[in-house]
Amino acid sequence: MSNNVDTNLRPAYDQVIQDIADYVLNFKMSEGVAQDTARYCLIDSLGCGLLALRFPECTKLLGPVVPGTVVPNGARVPGTSFTLDPITAAWDIGCTIKPTVPKNNNAVQRSNHVSGHSGESLYGLVC
Repeated sequence: MSNNVDTNLRPAYDQVIQDIADYVLNFKMSEGVAQDTARYCLIDSLGCGLLALRFPECTKLLGPVVPGTVVPNGARVPGTSFTLDPITAAWDIGCTIKPTVPKNNNAVQRSNHVSGHSGESLYGLVC
């Protein structure tokens, strides 16, 4: 059994975890190419997600696990009326973004499309 059961003290975080947290909290992004690229990625992701809502193969995967469920102060899924728990919302956003990633270009087949990786990031922005 652990020695800290009676005192309920947590051990200090590993230095690597602390360094990552400090970097994330204290990083100041300057105006420029990185910010423009992030903006274009967000716009592209939203566009792919809204386009996917036209396809029944995609929309049948969306929504709460129990039909009709609404989570107060939950996460919204762009383009829908769903207010869901965070995990289901992240799944739904990922489902809408991924199917519309272009697949007809040889260069795209060898690389990754930015929208395919931004479902979870987009979730963080729309909560």
